[in-house]
This record gives sequence, C-alpha cells and structure tokens, in this order.
Amino acid sequence: MDNGRHDSPCVVSVVQAHVPDYPEPPPFHPPQAYPESPWKNVDLQEDNPVYDMVRTAFINLGLDPAHVGTPAWNPLGDIIRKGEFVLIKPNFVTDYHPRYGRRKPCDGREGVIVHGSILRAVADYAFLATGATGRIVIADNTMHTTPLSTFQNNLRNTGTQAVVEYLQRQGVPICAYDLRTEAPRADQAIRAVPAGDPFGSTIIDLGADSEYAGMDHPGRGAFNQWDVTTPRRHHAGVQHEYSISNTVLRADAIISVPKLKTHAKVGVSAALKNTFGISNQKNWVPHFRQGTPAHGGDEREGAYTRSESLIQWVKTRRILRRSVRLLGLLGINCSPESQTGSWYGNDTVWRGVLDLNKILFYADRHGVMQAQRQRRYLAVIDGIIAGEGEGPLTPTARNGGTILAAMDPIAADIVAAGMMGFDYTKLRIIGKALTLKKHPIGLDHPEDIRVAGSWAAAVPAFRPPHSWAGRIEK
Repeated sequence: MDNGRHDSPCVVSVVQAHVPDYPEPPPFHPPQAYPESPWKNVDLQEDNPVYDMVRTAFINLGLDPAHVGTPAWNPLGDIIRKGEFVLIKPNFVTDYHPRYGRRKPCDGREGVIVHGSILRAVADYAFLATGATGRIVIADNTMHTTPLSTFQNNLRNTGTQAVVEYLQRQGVPICAYDLRTEAPRADQAIRAVPAGDPFGSTIIDLGADSEYAGMDHPGRGAFNQWDVTTPRRHHAGVQHEYSISNTVLRADAIISVPKLKTHAKVGVSAALKNTFGISNQKNWVPHFRQGTPAHGGDEREGAYTRSESLIQWVKTRRILRRSVRLLGLLGINCSPESQTGSWYGNDTVWRGVLDLNKILFYADRHGVMQAQRQRRYLAVIDGIIAGEGEGPLTPTARNGGTILAAMDPIAADIVAAGMMGFDYTKLRIIGKALTLKKHPIGLDHPEDIRVAGSWAAAVPAFRPPHSWAGRIEK
C-alpha cells in the first residue's frame, strides 16, 4: 500500500440537498432499483433521499467511473476486495443528550451520533465489494462514562439494528458489536463490559513517534476531572501507549462514518476525530493538562478561584468525590467553566487524535507500526442533521442536508471545516496533521484538494462552542 501522500489532486465529494430529516422506518431501503444492486428483487423505500446522496457521493469521488449506471458498477471495489474484512466505524459516542435524555425519537441526539440510514447505504456497497465470502462489522468504542447499554441503545434508536437484521436475512455477512472492554459506573468505579471486542485488544507503544513526545509538562496530563492518574501511567517518559481493538487491526478496509459537529476540545469533530473510537481505553489518552497556561497546563484560560481550586483538589481524591456530587445536587456549581480543556487553548488532545490515526493506517495485524499503510480507508460524513454549539456531547442539532466523502481524512476535515464556516488553519487538529512527516495520514498541501459536487456557499455558518467563539471563524 502507499505511504499516505498524494501525487494527484485529492477529491472530496460534497452532496447537498434539502433533506429536513432522516428517512423512516428502518431498514432504510433504496428509493429505486439501481442497476448495480446485488439483489434481483430489491425492497424499495421511495422517501429515502439519503441513500441516493451516499450513492451520488461515490459517483462524485470518481469510483469505478467506467461502470457507473451499469450492473457492473462496484464503487468500493478499489477500497474493498472480494473476501476482505471490512470495519464500518460510526460515531456512536453516546445514546444520551441532557436536553432529551434517552427518549425515543432521538431528538437532539441526531446531532450527536450517526444515523442508520447512512450506514445502510454504506453497508450495501461494502457488501457489493466484499461479497458473501467477506465480513462486515459495524463497531465502535462508545463513551466510557455512559451505561453498558449505550451501544445497543444506539443500534436500536438509529435503526441500525434493523439494518443489520435485514441484511443478515439477505445473506450479508454482517454483524455489530460494542468494542469496549470496560466502563465506569456512576461513581467512577470500573466494571467490565460483558461483550467487548471478540478479538481482544493490543497495546501499541509509539514511543518517540508519538505526538506527545517532547510535550511540555507531560506530568500534568489528565483524562477528565475524575481521572488524572491513568493517562500518566501510559504516557510517561519515552512511553506512549494505546490500547487498540483488534477488530480494527484485523480489518483490511475501514469505512469511517463520522457525525459532522463541533467539538469543545478540538473545534471540529469529523473524520480525524472519529478515529478516537478505535481505542478501547480512551482514558489512557491525555485530554488536557491540569492547570492554566501560566502554570504549564491547558485546562482553562483563566485562573481558579480559591473555592474552585479546592473543588478540583477534592475531585482527585476518590474518597471525597461523593461530596462534590452532593454539592452539585444542592445547586452549587462544582464544574468551573472550561475546566477540562474544553477551549481553544487545548494543546493536548489533538496529539492523541493524530497518534490514533497513525495507528489506524500503519499498525499491522500484530500492532507493529510499518512504513507502508496497512489498510485502505474511506470517510463518509453524516451531515444530514449536524451539531453546532457545545459539541461533541451536547450540541444543538441543526439541519445540514450534507454528505461528504473522501479517501483522505485531512482533506475531508478541511472541506468540512470550511463548510461549517471555520478557518481550518486555526484548528490545531488539522494544522498539525498537515505537518506529519513519519507516518503521514493524508495530504500535506491543501491546495491539492478538489471539491466535487454541490457546495452551497450560502450555508449559514455553524455556531462554535462558546469557548471557541471569535477564534476559528473565517
């Protein structure tokens, strides 16, 4: 495989349409009988523009152009070979939105996680490429601080479970499972997830090749307000360890299906950030450094008051944590603004994002980093209903009516950020990705990007997280 750089224009497909909502009900059949369909008798769902948008995105990318419109068209044939193991990795970060809880319909969660109608179209074309002798898995490492039922709730509420069950009845070798191996309870005590990745996980130490190598004040790294010790055990000195789900390492091809939304720690969550879910131990990854910039941290911009400093100290003492929660229940604010790196000054978590992208592309089946890419890649970004404001977990859902697709995650994110009204040069996650020398994950010259398809320049700009306002807009 290649070394990650492009010698020709990098195409990003953008398909926009007036689609006020996702189609219902599942399993989201195609709106017409396309000539390339692998089934003779195709179930149809006329009111499903999303399927056609994904198909059009593949056409715009120039995939198998000689056969478009014929029974021989196999758009993913250059990405997925017959009999290969394909991982479809959606953003299923959580099944919860604080404004709406876990009620159905998804309400605000549609701006948080990927919808099953996108996954249905992607799965159909993945099957067309890999065939009955291949294997297709839909999987993600959902957020650790949510219940054990999170992944199953997402499968059910997004219609993905119905998609999987329907395709299985059609003879498609597809399944879906939660990649997590453990998750905290409400009191942060760790408990095992009953299922988890059936292939287990592998620890990969990037050492000096990690983006954390040489970072100032590494001893201040923390995962969240409760866990400030775990990341320091795995990122210390020359050691920079990640635990990676073996389903990812076994895959011949990855189809990443992110949600288009804002992100309080990195600005934008799209193709690059979606790779975070390949780790079954997200709490190993430093998300910020404790303290303010004046004290070697990037936890927040301004200094803590004495009371806030006391609260922060208490949160690091497990025996005292319940008292903090009790104060919160009594209406006393125990969550100082931007206390966990959720602001434009976060100079920590982008490093973990890029490290995980390097692992995705260059780690072989045994977890050994190689000079050449080990798997092929496609990103299909769900922007039908997007998320703005306080993403990634509590954004405001907004109609985007957009599907983006690319075989380069950096190019995908540059175009996505521009469409959202943001200047990609002001986003570390993209700017730093462009400068990678060893294990590059995509293009290094943005001028090589060619946008194919429709892009309505008049799309209203997205509202950034409040702690990024005035910092990343064009």
